[in-house]
Amino acid sequence: MTKLLLRFALLTFLAGGLAAVTVSPAAAQSGSIYIRFFEKASPTAQGKYLELIAKFGSPEDLRWLLDHTVDPAGFNAENRDELRLKSLAGLAVAAANNKKQPTGDLTDIGPLLQSENLEIRLAVFRLIGLWKLEAMAEPLQQTVLSSPANGPVQSAALAALSSLGGEKAKETFMKLAADDQPLANRELGIAGLAGVDLPLAAKAAAGLLATADFQEPPGLLMQGFLDQQNGSQELAKALQGTELSRDLARLMLRYLFSVGRNDEELATVLNTQAGITETLKPLDRDELLALAHEVQTAGDPARGEAIFRRNDLSCFKCHALSGAGGKVGPDLSAVGGSSPVEYVITSIMFPSQDIKEAYLTRKVFTLRGKVYQGVVVDRDDKRLILRDATGVETTIPEEDIDEEAEGKSLMPQGLPNFLTHAEFLDLAAFISQLGKPGPYAVRKEPTIQRWRVLREVPPALVADVPHDEIFAQQVLAAADNAWEPAYAMTAGALPLGPLAPADQPVLYLYGEVEAAVAGPVQLSLDSPEGVVAWIDGDRIAAGQSFELPTGKHRITLRVDTRERAADALRAVVEKTSGSSADFQVVGGP
Repeated sequence: MTKLLLRFALLTFLAGGLAAVTVSPAAAQSGSIYIRFFEKASPTAQGKYLELIAKFGSPEDLRWLLDHTVDPAGFNAENRDELRLKSLAGLAVAAANNKKQPTGDLTDIGPLLQSENLEIRLAVFRLIGLWKLEAMAEPLQQTVLSSPANGPVQSAALAALSSLGGEKAKETFMKLAADDQPLANRELGIAGLAGVDLPLAAKAAAGLLATADFQEPPGLLMQGFLDQQNGSQELAKALQGTELSRDLARLMLRYLFSVGRNDEELATVLNTQAGITETLKPLDRDELLALAHEVQTAGDPARGEAIFRRNDLSCFKCHALSGAGGKVGPDLSAVGGSSPVEYVITSIMFPSQDIKEAYLTRKVFTLRGKVYQGVVVDRDDKRLILRDATGVETTIPEEDIDEEAEGKSLMPQGLPNFLTHAEFLDLAAFISQLGKPGPYAVRKEPTIQRWRVLREVPPALVADVPHDEIFAQQVLAAADNAWEPAYAMTAGALPLGPLAPADQPVLYLYGEVEAAVAGPVQLSLDSPEGVVAWIDGDRIAAGQSFELPTGKHRITLRVDTRERAADALRAVVEKTSGSSADFQVVGGP
């Protein structure tokens, strides 16, 4: 900012309207100037100043921020919780990225743990960990041991306690990992223990994995080790003398695959336990050409698309099709049109053999013994931002980095081990057709490809179409973790069958559009049967024009599958005749 003009105009929303205030560059990097702006701003404009106070403020300015946050009357009543969340988020960024915290007694934040707002309580737990408030270890322990297993409150309190470390943390983790605890608690306890006593945690993990009945990958437990330096090696060593079921070993391998880890020692132990003894060997030129011919003559692209969409392969976590899906690997929409079949085969079998520069990964070890791996999103002299295989971005302060190295592809080698030979041919055939003329051509229509589906639909929302107030409360206001991603097929249709079990025939799902220029548009559906639609909180009818304002907007559908003949749904947002609207359908993970 200081490299710009010596003086610049800062536009601020004051209580009386829009006003221009001239501010020097030095003052613009001081939190106190934004405190003055905050005090004059209207309640709806105050949030952005809280962010600026946190970003540029001194420890004394951050103290002002903390005092206003904990004061029951500290912010305007009409949006108090919203401003508190802005303030807490800003304090967390200041601590994590700028190594700044308020002056004075930081345990003053404690009363906010009694807030009725769940998001506020979760934000406070995070700050307790970032500020290393050892005096809060006792209430953290009580919260961890008394909260529902693996719920958001327990997980947040556990993360804070793990950041504190020490004997109180170790004691809590061991209590959670005890034999009389629910399986989810035991996983969490062992994962936390890995951060304070790695050998003890590995021994406990081996015992649990050998005796418990896991129906899903033990991801919580495994991630606890993967996050620690030498964690996967310690777990591998403990498992060498432990007999796992073949199914559990395969589940654990799938978890490694889904989070993009290539931890050789652990993978080797799990492969042996899973009965996977063959290793992939490089193909010579004749073998590669023969396999390419087999893909082209025996592979079925339609079956291959179904394989690509399988949850256990996690392809969408890293790759996008038509812009919908992960961002840590290349968008595959046009790969078949620009790459020969031989390249596709090699990329599936040996993903680290030829990595494009934009997808090179970094493996980072911090001074606290943590391990992070991902694609570099951004970097400067203060922090490094990595995006991991699940799409989560982590900001690591440069001063916390101990060492780093170039990593392998986030797509682990060994995918063919989870496929039959016929499935491999089908998958390669599908990818090799992407972008070619025909059913797998690059999509040109503004079709909604990335959807969010409400995990659990309340009975009242199943029984009837909700009126505006209920829709706003139970659908629009549903937390982000109440929704799960779903992706349309390459041709644009979203399969409904996998999303609508027999006991939940009504689906609520949404896509998003972002408009740079407002104008009239319409929602076109392949069939309106059983569908009710909203743009943000307003009902709309398929095929009829409605005004799309600038900004990002949510198009929500209520789909009663009992009333639809088709087992899929295709939705397109189109400009009406003569419309000047300029928008795009939102993709991504």
